[in-house]
Amino acid sequence: MFVGTWAAQGQQYKGPIRPAASISAVETYEWLTGEAFLVHRFEGRVGVAEAECIEIIGHGTQNQSYCMHTFYNNGFTNEWQLSGSDGDGTWTRTGDW
Repeated sequence: MFVGTWAAQGQQYKGPIRPAASISAVETYEWLTGEAFLVHRFEGRVGVAEAECIEIIGHGTQNQSYCMHTFYNNGFTNEWQLSGSDGDGTWTRTGDW
């Protein structure tokens, strides 16, 4: 469902460590050989700042979720859980920032 190249437009909401900002990017998803992991690349802007990341997404063993390991161009890394709901097309990313 995610595989391909996508134009992304959106809004980052103000939070304790980030300002509100518009988001504009190109996102690419492709299977790593063997299709056990999905590789996601984000290249764009968050506000006026350039932003890039690469993620490795694998199927989790609990709650039908997917684990995501993200590596940002500013040197930060993070781990997230991605889960879908009851077929309505909504995906939720959770984790600590």
